[in-house]
Amino acid sequence: MSKIIMEKDINRALIHGLSNKPSNNSSSIKEINFIKNFKLNYPNISIQQFMDIYHEDIIFNQNKQDIVIKNNLKKRSYSFYENLFKKFNWPKPNSYKNIKDYTYHPLREPMPNRGILIIIDGTPNDWLQNNKNFSLHMAIDDATGEILAGYFMPEECLLGYLRILDIILKKYGIPENIYCDIHTILNKKEEELFRLAKICENLKINLITTYTVPSKGKIENKNRIIQNRLINDLKRFDIKKYNKLNDWFNSFYVEYLNKKYSYNPKNTKNHFLSTKNLDLSNMYYIKIETEMLDGNIVNYKDNFYKVINNGKYLNIVKGYPVVIYINILLDNEIKLKYDDKFYKLIKLNNSK
Repeated sequence: MSKIIMEKDINRALIHGLSNKPSNNSSSIKEINFIKNFKLNYPNISIQQFMDIYHEDIIFNQNKQDIVIKNNLKKRSYSFYENLFKKFNWPKPNSYKNIKDYTYHPLREPMPNRGILIIIDGTPNDWLQNNKNFSLHMAIDDATGEILAGYFMPEECLLGYLRILDIILKKYGIPENIYCDIHTILNKKEEELFRLAKICENLKINLITTYTVPSKGKIENKNRIIQNRLINDLKRFDIKKYNKLNDWFNSFYVEYLNKKYSYNPKNTKNHFLSTKNLDLSNMYYIKIETEMLDGNIVNYKDNFYKVINNGKYLNIVKGYPVVIYINILLDNEIKLKYDDKFYKLIKLNNSK
C-alpha cells in the first residue's frame, strides 16, 4: 500500500494524498500568493467576511475574470480559508467589546408576521476609524430579523430614531409595535421619550419600553454582525463621510446584509399599515402653545422671533394666543400658527 501523506504545506493543501499529484481542485502557489496579497487590504477581519469579500469582489466579479484566470483562482470552502488563517497566523477580530457591554438575552420565537414588532437600539463606535464616535440608530423586524433602517448621529438621540422611523414609514408603512430598551438614552431624557411616544400615538403605534422583553437578544445579535463587518465594508466601498454613510447604509447595505442574514416570516401577511393617505410632512412637529410678547415678538427657549408674512413683519396683538410648531426631523425648523395659517419665524440677533 502506498504511504499516505499525513502533513501538507498550506500551498499544497489540496494535493491528492495518495498519488502526490495535484487534483483538479488543488491550490497553486500563485493562488495562495494572490490571496495573501489581497488579505493585506483587511488586516483585521473574520474568516467568513474575508471569504465573502474575496468571492464577491474577485471570484464572481465579471470585471476580474482575467485576473481569476491568470492566477488560477477558484471558489473555496470555509475550511480552506480557515486553514490559511491558521497557517499565516492572521488575526481574527473578537467582537468590539469597547463598543457596548451586552447582557445576553435569550432568543425567543419570532413574531409570525412582518410589521407586528419593530425593535430599535443605538450602538456607538468609531465606525470611520477617524477617532470620532457616532451612534448607529437601527431598527429590525422581529419576524424576519431584517434590518429596516439605520442612521448615524454623533450621539444616541431622538432625531436619530425619528430618522429611522421616517424611513420605515416611507418604505414599509406603519408597524403595530415599537420596542426600545428602557436603558436607552430615550428613557434618560424624559422630554425626548415623551415626544417619541406622542408621535407613535398619533400614528397609532404602541411604544413598548420595558426591562423584560426578550426581543433584545435579536438586535444585539444584529449589532454584533454589523460591528464585525461594517468597518471593513466601509473601507471596501470607499465610504469616508457620515453624510454619505447614511445614504449608502439605507440604499445598499441594509439589503446587502438582509440577503445574508434575514429569514422568511412564519406567515406571509404583512402587518405594516399603508401611509398612502397620511401626510408625513406634518408628523414630526412639536406644538408649543404660547402668546405674543410686546414688540410683536414670540419667545421659544429663551430665543426671540418675529413673524414674517410675504417678506414683511406681521403685526399680532400682544397677549394673543399662538402656537409654535417645531419640526424635529428637519433640523428643528420652526414656524408659527396664527388664525389657522402658518407663518415663518425669523430669529432676532439679540437671542441668547
